[in-house]
Amino acid sequence: MTRIATRRAVLTRFAVLSMGLTITSCATPMSLHEAVARGNVSRIDMCMKRGMSVNAQDDKGNTPLYYAYYQGRQDIVDRLIAYGADPGIRNNDGDTPSDVREIGRADSLLHAGAKLLNGRADWTDTAKARPIYDELKRMNGLIVTKAVVRKVTAGEDRLRVLFLAVKLGITGSEEHLNAVLQTYGDKNMAEDYLNSGSQLLSEGAKRWANEHGYSINAGGGSHRVAWGRF
Repeated sequence: MTRIATRRAVLTRFAVLSMGLTITSCATPMSLHEAVARGNVSRIDMCMKRGMSVNAQDDKGNTPLYYAYYQGRQDIVDRLIAYGADPGIRNNDGDTPSDVREIGRADSLLHAGAKLLNGRADWTDTAKARPIYDELKRMNGLIVTKAVVRKVTAGEDRLRVLFLAVKLGITGSEEHLNAVLQTYGDKNMAEDYLNSGSQLLSEGAKRWANEHGYSINAGGGSHRVAWGRF
């Protein structure tokens, strides 16, 4: 029971931080979003009795149903749909609520996986890391990539999340990882990209170095992580 409660607390924090929800008082238009993010069923019912819109969208275009799916709370999903929630509404990123369920799962796995990497990109516990890595590899690559970018942008374990993203070696993620390097990277990370074994990341590293006045060469510097290798 404690483990379930702890996981829900972590996911609630992800929902509030990663999805951009600002905690508000009961009297604001976002009160229903907050109640769903916290998993507070009685407060959800109270908000609905007060006439709040079940399909109201926040500044990211997310309705309360997005937060329920994000946390994997099928009981709340069913409750909101019974109140008239529309599962077809898309947010600003073009995602439906059911898409966000997978993003929430990816966020949770990335969080767990990043915690098992040290500053040299070595696993601290391979037995725990392997199933997390394998499940991320089986997931939709675009969804995992979106989750990576969101977490890096939010500053959550930025370096270790990037290590994990390179280790996963998701085809099509290179452009997004290069964009992250341009905004948040440093010389060591650029060298990691250069020496990762990915041609596209190598090209991104060279662009970063050129724009930041560095000279980096393949084979030298940081070699902490390899593309697509556990």
